Amino acid sequence: MTTLDANATKIRILLVDDHPMVRTGLQSMLHTDPELMVVGEADTAADAAAQAQTLQPEVILLDIHLPDTDGITALKRIKSAAPQARVLIVTINDHDGYIRQALQAGATGYILKGVRRQQLIDAVRAVVRKQATPIPFLFSQTPLSTDLATQEIARGMTPVPQLNSVDCELLSLLAEGHNNKAIAVKMKCSLSTVKKNLQRLFQVLDVSDRSQAVAVAFRAGLIK
Repeated sequence: MTTLDANATKIRILLVDDHPMVRTGLQSMLHTDPELMVVGEADTAADAAAQAQTLQPEVILLDIHLPDTDGITALKRIKSAAPQARVLIVTINDHDGYIRQALQAGATGYILKGVRRQQLIDAVRAVVRKQATPIPFLFSQTPLSTDLATQEIARGMTPVPQLNSVDCELLSLLAEGHNNKAIAVKMKCSLSTVKKNLQRLFQVLDVSDRSQAVAVAFRAGLIK
């Protein structure tokens, strides 16, 4: 099988988020699955709609809060540009009314921020198959009960573990793009201590590198 043939069988994904580091982290997570391929990135609704029309991805991961318009309007524009795409909204908003609006506007699924790498991969696969179960943090286009919706979201959301002050400072420095040596200077510790703290942080967040750590932190609201 040629590379072109192999790529043709992959699930094509468009990332829409106004934070470059978050997009990098998401791409890094998705890249660990050989059947997933990120084909484009956008940071505004206008750019997302244009890329969706050109690329016609199978799945669009959409941050519902974009700088140029509200999330529901952005969703409608993107679905108009790529009607066949499954849109998976990634947000901190877990109100049933908001979920209903998103689903009515064309979203296929809904997932809360702060999910882990495998949950994200499972969610992408599930929206392609249009399945809502057995993944409780994902909703497909089915009627929702207010109580059931909020309960299932709560069950499906894996909370980010409690981080100490060192973890939070380390995440902030990672988000600013500092290397290990610069972090050691700013935190007034040895290089080996920085490496040890990074390894522990990656383990706590269930990630494998800095980009993924920052992405999880951004999406969980730990850093701005």
